[in-house]
Amino acid sequence: TMLVIQGLFYSRNQTLLFSIVGIKFYKEGLLYAMTLGSRVLVIILATGFFMVTTSISENAKYLEQSGLSYKTVYVLMSVCYILPEIMRNMRKIQMAQKVRGTNPQKSMLQKLKSILPVLIPLVIKTLDQSMARSISLQLRGFDNPHRTVLKVENRYHWVTGMHLGLSFLAIILIGWKIWTKINGLF
Repeated sequence: TMLVIQGLFYSRNQTLLFSIVGIKFYKEGLLYAMTLGSRVLVIILATGFFMVTTSISENAKYLEQSGLSYKTVYVLMSVCYILPEIMRNMRKIQMAQKVRGTNPQKSMLQKLKSILPVLIPLVIKTLDQSMARSISLQLRGFDNPHRTVLKVENRYHWVTGMHLGLSFLAIILIGWKIWTKINGLF
C-alpha cells in the first residue's frame, strides 16, 4: 500500500520509473516508501527481538527502574502476556469446533461467517481470565503502598556474544549507509 500511495502521490516525484495503464509510478516516491517500510520493519523486528530475548518480568523491572509507575508497567506488560494467551485460546476454540464437526472454510464468506462462533467464546474466556487475574492481584496486595518486589538477577551466558554481534552488525550498517551516501546510490 505504501509503495502504491508514495509511488503515485509523493510530493517530490520527478523521475518516471514505469507506467501501468496510464498510472505513473515515480522513482522518488517508491524509494521513499521503501525507506518508510524499512523503518517500520526495523521497529517491528527490534521490538520483537527485545520481547523474545527478555522475559516479561525483566521488562517490567527495567521499566520500573526507568521511572514508570508500577501500575503503568503492569498495563504495558499485561498486554504482552494477554495477546499470546488470546492466540492460544483461539487455537483451542477452533480445534474444539473442528472436533465437533464444523466444516472447513473454503470461501472468504464462509470464513467471515465462522468468526462469530469463535469470537464469542474467545471474549468470554478472555474476560474470565482477566477477572481471575484481577482477583489474584488484589489478594497479593497490588495496591499496597508498602509492597516489595522479588529481585531475581538473571545471568545469561550468550549476552556478550549477542552484544558483540549486534555491535558488529550496527557498524556494518552504518558503514554501508555512509558508503551509499558517498557514492550517491540512495
